[in-house]
This record gives sequence, structure tokens and C-alpha cells, in this order.
Amino acid sequence: MLFTKFTSVYYIRMFSKLKFFKLITAIFFDFVSSHLNAIMKRSFFITLILCSSLFSRAQQQQQIAAIPKPDDLYSDGLVLLSHNQYASAEKTFNDFLSAATQQDPRRRDAEYYAAICAVNLYHADGEKRINDFIVANPEHPRSATAYFDLAALFYQQKNYAKTISALEKVDFPSLTEADQSTGHFRWGYSLFNQRKLNEALDQFNFMKGLGGQYGPAASYYAGYIEFNKGDHANALTDLRRAETNQSYSLIVPYMIAQVLYKQKKYDELQSYAKTLEKREGVTQMKRSRC
Repeated sequence: MLFTKFTSVYYIRMFSKLKFFKLITAIFFDFVSSHLNAIMKRSFFITLILCSSLFSRAQQQQQIAAIPKPDDLYSDGLVLLSHNQYASAEKTFNDFLSAATQQDPRRRDAEYYAAICAVNLYHADGEKRINDFIVANPEHPRSATAYFDLAALFYQQKNYAKTISALEKVDFPSLTEADQSTGHFRWGYSLFNQRKLNEALDQFNFMKGLGGQYGPAASYYAGYIEFNKGDHANALTDLRRAETNQSYSLIVPYMIAQVLYKQKKYDELQSYAKTLEKREGVTQMKRSRC
């Protein structure tokens, strides 16, 4: 009986200790768990903040990298202009002007190129922008050739009245010899198309003295004008000079024949006609007109 009582007390004590131990253990693990959760939560938020900061910085760097640099814009503008992509070139040069510093030495060139693009795009302010550039930058190298470049654009557009107006303002001595020849010929041809024959003849006579690639053409147009003015002697000289060029060898023989006829040089006309029989192209043209 005493043993049973003792045993019961023993188990009660043991159970109490076990319960206490479980309680302590539960409290301990709950304490550890709560602190671990707090630490994990704190670590998670710290990690989240760090990742967000890194992502934001990477995005900013990507945006900065995506912004074209002035050097790239200027180079791209020149490439587009060389390929006659005038709308894209004008926008690119304008973007360059917005991105470049005020001290960038390429700003004046970019303004000029943008104005040239505007002229090619038939913008109403294109010609004014060229004039404004010349007024604002009289010492700039582009100003010396600006009217020549403007005349070239008008000439390509077959706007001969504006070509004449632009060429009248060109400082020809500042141009290269090749550009001077081109400018004088275009001036003469534009005057010829505007039926200003006396002025055109002055330009063509000037061109004959320079020679070069425009020499034969200048001789032909000069001879044509002189023939219509009744100046048969000079017309014959210029037409014979033009005849030596392949481009005019099939055009001028009939004019030369008419000049010889009007000069009453019948023997010379007959001899000249015989030489034409050896030119197959001239013979075919003659037959086609009959």
C-alpha cells in the first residue's frame, strides 16, 4: 500500500516535470521562432530594398545609355544627309543641337545642314534659314559657299529663276575652280531657259575660256544663241568646237550647214555635207527627217 502510494507520487512528479519541460521547450522554440521570423522578415525587406535600388539604378543607367550622344547624332546626321534622307537628317541635326553644348564647334555646321535639309524638303522657311545663317555667321566657311549650295538645290529642282537669284550672290573667287565652272555654266543655262539670251551668252563665253567639262556645252549654247542673233561667224566657230564632242556631234551638223548656207559658202557646204556621209548616226537622222 505504501509502495503504491509512493509510486503514484513519483509518477505525478515525473509527469509534472515532463509537462514543465514541454512547456519550457515550447516557450523556447516559440521565442526562437518569433525571433527567426523577425530576422527573416527584416532580411527579406532589406534584400527587397537592395534589389529595388539596384534595379532602379540599372534602369537609370539603361535610360542614360539609350540617350544618343552628340557625337553619334552628328555622325548619323551626316550619313542621312549623304543619302538624301532629308527629313531624318533634319531631325537628327536638330536633336544634336538640343544635346550639344553651346561651345560645341559643330553647332554652326549642324544649323547649316538642317537649313539645307529644309530647302530640300520645300519648307517655307528653308531659304530664309540659309540667309539667316549667312547674316549671323559671315566669317564661317559655310557662308562663303551657302548661296552656291542653295543655287545647286534650285538648279536640281529646275527652278531657274531662283537659281539665277542665288548665283548672283555667290562670291565666285572663294570657290574652287571646279565649282566656279559649274556655277557659271548653271548660271548661263538658267538664263538661257529664262530667255535672257544676252546675259546667258556672257556666261557661256566666260565658260569657253575656262574649258573643262562644261566647255563643249558652253560652245554649243553660245553657238546656238549667236546663230539666232545672226552672228554667223562666231556661231560657226563655236558650233565647230562643240562638234568635236561626242555629245553634240550628231546635233550641230545641221546648224553648221545652215550657217554655211546663210554665209553663201556653197562649196564649203558641199564639202562639209560629204564628210557627214561617213557619220552613220547623222545619215540616219537625216533620213528620218525626210
